[in-house]
Amino acid sequence: MTTSSTDDAVVFLTHFFDDEVERRLRKLRTECAGSWQVFALVEQGVDVPEEFRAITHFFDYAALRSMARSVIGDSIVPGGGHLRAIDFRRRFPQFRHYWFIEYDVVYTGDWRRFLKDFAGDESDLIATRLRKFTSDLRWFWGSSFSTGDSSVTRKDWLIAFLPIHRISARGIEALERVVAEGWVGHYEILVPSALAYSGLGLSDIGGNGPFTPKDRIDRHYYDCRKLRAAGTFRVYPPIRWRPIRNALYHPCKTPESQPGQRRNAVRPFRQKPAACVFCRLMILRLAILSRLRPSPGTEAPGASPPPVDSVVASGSGRIR
Repeated sequence: MTTSSTDDAVVFLTHFFDDEVERRLRKLRTECAGSWQVFALVEQGVDVPEEFRAITHFFDYAALRSMARSVIGDSIVPGGGHLRAIDFRRRFPQFRHYWFIEYDVVYTGDWRRFLKDFAGDESDLIATRLRKFTSDLRWFWGSSFSTGDSSVTRKDWLIAFLPIHRISARGIEALERVVAEGWVGHYEILVPSALAYSGLGLSDIGGNGPFTPKDRIDRHYYDCRKLRAAGTFRVYPPIRWRPIRNALYHPCKTPESQPGQRRNAVRPFRQKPAACVFCRLMILRLAILSRLRPSPGTEAPGASPPPVDSVVASGSGRIR
């Protein structure tokens, strides 16, 4: 079954507005016009420009946390994004899928073409860097996660990187159930683990991980296995150089970003200089290839996701 664009809501997430954030939201609205309904979702108290007030909806974290038996913090950060998604689904239940896109995600192509690429993918969660927890035991927020169910062991836990992701209505419903039952933790482990536990499908937006469909290997973003901090979609450091066309970049901070969000861009090079050089060369290669290919709008939509236990071999380093 192919999903109609009218079945999907596109939700832009931000905690502030400056000129650059406004430009990014404006670009998203323009490129989705006529096909997707775009919303802005912000916490109460944020000053919203007049241009975006009609599409903006607010949430109150103090009210959201009542949905769960337990939470890991007193604010949406760290790790409370799942409650925001549950609340949004309650207010707008008419959609089959919900795209959530954080303000510091940049796509160097047309959002319409990007979103269309997933029309044929019926996964209940489409995210970046999907992987098993057992493959990344040093992941920082692992200790925050608890299900209260001894039958759910560490080998069942999954991790995802969620600055951009699509989750289905039934995925949010499954998430709501387990949260009410007492599951707690950072949402980047809670969300994928809950959906997998509920027997729902997951796939990767691109990259080269174990949940990447074969026709999406190294598409949409480049994940450098030699040095994660050198890929195009990473936790840190902030990205300013975005040479690859039709690619996702994160984090792309703005002049008004909080100082605490800025990380030392030199640190990865100091830690692993050879890996950093390798990844930079790969990105340069991808940048050249992205200028030689035809527009991505002519390509077939994404295929069905691989089984949970399947492992896709690393691709040839191409973003198509």
